[in-house]
Amino acid sequence: MPERALAQGAPNAAPDAAADPPPPRRITALDGMRAVGVLLVVAFHSRVPASSAGRLGVDVFFAISGFVITQVLTNDLDRGALDLGRFWLRRFVRLFPPLLALVVLAAPLATRLPPTYTLRGYVSSAIEALTYTKDYTSANAHGISDGLGHTWSLAVEEQFYILWPLLLMLLLRRRLAIALTALVGLATASAVALATPHDKHLSTYFEGHDRLTALLLGGAMFLLLHGRAGARQVLARPAVGLVAAAGIVLGVVSASTSTGQTYVHVLLRFAIPMTDVSSAVLVGHLAAAGSSPLAPFLDSRVMQWVGKRSYSIYLAHLPVVTPIVYAAHLGLGWAWLVAAPAGIAAGAFLYAIAEAPALRWSGRLRVTAPARDRWVHIAGVAIAVAVAAATAWSAAQHSIGVFITDRW
Repeated sequence: MPERALAQGAPNAAPDAAADPPPPRRITALDGMRAVGVLLVVAFHSRVPASSAGRLGVDVFFAISGFVITQVLTNDLDRGALDLGRFWLRRFVRLFPPLLALVVLAAPLATRLPPTYTLRGYVSSAIEALTYTKDYTSANAHGISDGLGHTWSLAVEEQFYILWPLLLMLLLRRRLAIALTALVGLATASAVALATPHDKHLSTYFEGHDRLTALLLGGAMFLLLHGRAGARQVLARPAVGLVAAAGIVLGVVSASTSTGQTYVHVLLRFAIPMTDVSSAVLVGHLAAAGSSPLAPFLDSRVMQWVGKRSYSIYLAHLPVVTPIVYAAHLGLGWAWLVAAPAGIAAGAFLYAIAEAPALRWSGRLRVTAPARDRWVHIAGVAIAVAVAAATAWSAAQHSIGVFITDRW
């Protein structure tokens, strides 16, 4: 969700600015893909008619993030300049300030949410969001139950940012073919786990270890393109982009036309895997192609505007649209006409006050004075360890709960 289409470049451990290479070519169409993802999610939460497939927007984000983060890490590894502490700190500085701003600004809305939501519950949810453990707590609650429930996907990505660099360094010590095989195998295992829910609810939809497919396939797509002209030529073909886009549409249509328990099965066993694979292929196509038949749409002014603010829109929309959508249950069936634009406007506001400054702060950490390098590294490692510990604790509690439920 938060990555910026290859525009930010790789974090640089060297203090010498002359050694810092120019950032990779910006792929503006990826911002257009982000717009598609966030608009699907906003439509779903705003209860736009026939938008039940909006959950799939998260998978579009995951595929993009997997690709972009793998590029950043691989570029640094190729140069021998990967500083994990700096990488982790830059991710935190880039992502955490908008999240913190959301938690603070949304607090007054907590008492205006439906009666089942309380201020005490909001505080508990805020702690889960700020510690990046919302994926497993949402699984425990069988879904989103408050104005911060959507931060489960941020937890999945943050956990990926911590573990993926370590795994990638290990994989790239082997031949690329072995690394790609391992990635596809892990992605398949995650997809199988997702499609095997341990209850009739959507618990597995939120579990971090079950949502790795799109992230890993995005990473595999970059490795496939990395230094391989043949793969680039194939993926650059217009037909590949059109087929990938059609795959995403097929996933959306299949989920949006399903209801009840059929919806759960179609979503987990077909729509999400189809969207994951198609999104990863589409990202690869847009990265490989000098031009794409999809570019006029994805590069349009509206899609670019939304895509560049997609992280803030994703963060800010739910606390705003939830009270409005609740009005729909009181007889205001047109509430979604107000909710969706209001959610996007809230995201634009959050971008201006929090995300744009965070982007500048993160950029300044690409290169620091030698005297600061040690503290940058220590701070990044400390943050990663803290998030990993919180995740392990939350995942353990969730696993124990699932075990008890299955047994008794």
